[in-house]
Amino acid sequence: EDGKPIFQHEALGPDGLAEVGVEIQSGQTYINKCVPTNATESVVGGQPTINQQQQHRETPVNYRAPVPSVVDQ
Repeated sequence: EDGKPIFQHEALGPDGLAEVGVEIQSGQTYINKCVPTNATESVVGGQPTINQQQQHRETPVNYRAPVPSVVDQ
């Protein structure tokens, strides 16, 4: 409620990637992304529907090493 992100998201920038130079600890997310749930379906050769609603699910990548690390590039 104070405008700060939760511990797990503290290293993330506005683009969903950890900022360069930030120290991350075990359990923190360094890539926060969403992928389509129908990723196995192919639209090649098919006609996409105009009002088709895509379903997405969050698939974050979390740092799991026992010692902290610094994000580089």
